[in-house]
Amino acid sequence: MPDSATIDVQVPGPGGRLAVRAKGLGMGATAVAVLVHGANLSGQTAFDFAFPNGLRYSLMDELVAQGIAAVTFGVRGYGASELTGDPLAVTTEAAIDDLRAVVDWLFAESAVRRVHLLGWSWGGRIAARFTEQSPERVLRLVLYDPALGGDTARSPQPPDTAWQVNTYEWAIGRLEPDLTEPDARHAFGEGVAEQEPRSPERHPGRGCARRHPSQPARHQAPDRAGVRRGHQRTARSPDRDRLFRKPRDG
Repeated sequence: MPDSATIDVQVPGPGGRLAVRAKGLGMGATAVAVLVHGANLSGQTAFDFAFPNGLRYSLMDELVAQGIAAVTFGVRGYGASELTGDPLAVTTEAAIDDLRAVVDWLFAESAVRRVHLLGWSWGGRIAARFTEQSPERVLRLVLYDPALGGDTARSPQPPDTAWQVNTYEWAIGRLEPDLTEPDARHAFGEGVAEQEPRSPERHPGRGCARRHPSQPARHQAPDRAGVRRGHQRTARSPDRDRLFRKPRDG
């Protein structure tokens, strides 16, 4: 892998080519953090937002400044990542497979063998499930406002569309006016509307994508041997307590 501050590549994935961005690889970084986005926006927008003459909002740049290389990507159908199948089939399991493809690429192209893994919102569920399945690949797991819960009785019904439309108004509505510059909100809204005008539809309040009509419904009986999260069951990893334990100082 060449020394470069920023690398944008297309990585083969199980559901199409995945857009991956890396910063700080090959520049003497002591660690690598893989950042997993939530619903609606790719990692490139969620974790690497910047605009000319504005304050620094990029988490990737901040990590690189601290000597930690940063890698993010778009799940299939998000941002510049391809989607060869149905948008309603972009489930948590599919996203975990995409994350695995990105980690495989990172390990093949560098000497990295374990990563710091951060998941935001839906990305928290993706990152946690990946870590339970492949704990040997994760040095530290960080869950940022994770969507780990399941269905709620008050969740609205999903709309009859396969795509979420990401408008300028929708994008700026996600930012708190008191905590962001007006120019930043405007630049963010324009960037989303231009670069990510749509994303696979997700049911508000749910931790996984809406079931496609062609997929059989899941009926799950209580099982004390597993961990129930919504309609999905995750096998308890023997390293789960270690992964979620508060790290020691230093």
